[in-house]
Amino acid sequence: MKEKILLVDEEEVLLTAFRRAFRDKYDVFTTSSASEGLRLLQMEGPFAVVASDMSIKAANSTPFLCAVREIDKDTIRIALSDNTDISDTILCVNECNIFRFLSKPCHLGLFAKTLESCITQYRLVINERESHKQETLIAGKIQNVLLIESTPKNIPGVDLAAITIPSVVVDGDFIDFFVYSDTCFDIILGDVMGKGIHAALIAAAARNRITRALNKLLLSNSTFAIPPTHQIIEEVNTEITEKLIAVDSFMTMAIARADLKNMILEYGDCGHTPGLLFRRHTGKMITLKGDLPPFGFPMFNHSQSEKIALEKGDIICLHSDGLADARNSRREFFGINRISSIISENCDLSSEALIQQLCQSVKNFTNRENMDDDMTAILMKIDS
Repeated sequence: MKEKILLVDEEEVLLTAFRRAFRDKYDVFTTSSASEGLRLLQMEGPFAVVASDMSIKAANSTPFLCAVREIDKDTIRIALSDNTDISDTILCVNECNIFRFLSKPCHLGLFAKTLESCITQYRLVINERESHKQETLIAGKIQNVLLIESTPKNIPGVDLAAITIPSVVVDGDFIDFFVYSDTCFDIILGDVMGKGIHAALIAAAARNRITRALNKLLLSNSTFAIPPTHQIIEEVNTEITEKLIAVDSFMTMAIARADLKNMILEYGDCGHTPGLLFRRHTGKMITLKGDLPPFGFPMFNHSQSEKIALEKGDIICLHSDGLADARNSRREFFGINRISSIISENCDLSSEALIQQLCQSVKNFTNRENMDDDMTAILMKIDS
């Protein structure tokens, strides 16, 4: 398929010569009108190359080539001018991010070579974008397989559900579950700073280090006693903080242990978004928040986990900051209060239905399908 090129110029002689010279090699469009040029870009695009006289303006006196950039940043732009004022040329280069500048009158042979360079650049841009897209898709699959552990099934007395909605780019959210018995298990939710493949790689390594830390603690005593959550946090800090500092990163984490035999929730976190515990029989919402910094900060102190009595009907929610920090068109945050209201107003739903309701509410609030950050949440309901 031929690449599309567009010339916008007020000289009909130039437009005619342009069509004759390049119609065999490219899909050529020409016009003398800025408004018609913008219409062509929107209706016939994408265009590989747009060439325009610098003097042509779009609405509000905006340079036409700047308007082209707003419509499609991938389109390669050529500025034409018979004006020798260097200040106008520099202004056009800086504001419109043009790729080439040609003085008028321009020989068609030079125009042909310039178009070839522009087409080569356009193909590089498109190929790089497609390559990045494929890498992101692959990284997303890796994230779902390696970082998001399946929710444990058939644990008596609890209803568990978890969800991760990836953002446009791969992030560093991860979930893990450690089941010790039918009455005791840990839920871990982590979030590595940043986005992209590097964040996912660090998250995968962090999840591995958490497993190593737990195994080390279990094997360190002859009875294989389950270590307190604060010991797990301290051992993870020993395993991972220096490595995170070395790669200029940090990680937040929340850990919640459900002891169903003694009806106790043991909770600890390192800089993570506050968790929530909803008391169904009283309607009270309790905020779960520790006082430790994220892993990767050198000022890490000895930790103490919080222990809270569990009651039948309780709902526990752990989530990443992508949920509370989602914004609408007015730049308002979704916020913890909205999360709390949705949980309390829909407490009769199953964990799976409630977590779906929560995520749909965020999408309705933002009026967007694709988020800027991963949305990860875990819900646990204690059978009433």
